[in-house]
Amino acid sequence: MKYINFILLFLLSIFNSNYSQANDLVISELQKGGKIVFIRHSLAPGLNSFYQEKFYKYKDEQIKSLKKYISNWNSEKNLILVTHFVVISEMLNFGTSSGEIVVIDKDYKFIGSIETM
Repeated sequence: MKYINFILLFLLSIFNSNYSQANDLVISELQKGGKIVFIRHSLAPGLNSFYQEKFYKYKDEQIKSLKKYISNWNSEKNLILVTHFVVISEMLNFGTSSGEIVVIDKDYKFIGSIETM
């Protein structure tokens, strides 16, 4: 896990060399572990998303399943989810930029975000 945290922190430093105190807080919280990280992937046409009409009928089931997965997740490690804008906005009730990293705790309390692009 330390290796994954190192890679994540390294990637963050490449994409955003001007860390603010807010980013330092996010990184500090990530180092403590037990956080949930949503990363909005960059534009990737062709990936299935309930944003597309033919998959929309599964939206409620997918969100319910994801919430259950997070509810059952019990680890001191960080849970990293790379997903779509629509999933993040449905789960957290706000939008994200392409490549943005959003960190929350298990109670869905917003800790911070880091823009990478």
